[in-house]
Amino acid sequence: MARGRPAGRIRPSEVFTHRGPLEKALEFYRTMARKQDGCIKCALFPNGPIIH
Repeated sequence: MARGRPAGRIRPSEVFTHRGPLEKALEFYRTMARKQDGCIKCALFPNGPIIH
């Protein structure tokens, strides 16, 4: 249990380190696989902005 939250409750902002457009999925996957730029998990969105 993280920071006193009930079990089963998470905040996506604490899980995803990078967010970006679906069109850049391969680039984000490579970054995550190589653990570059502090990347742990990526969230991909259609037409989404790139946020690190």
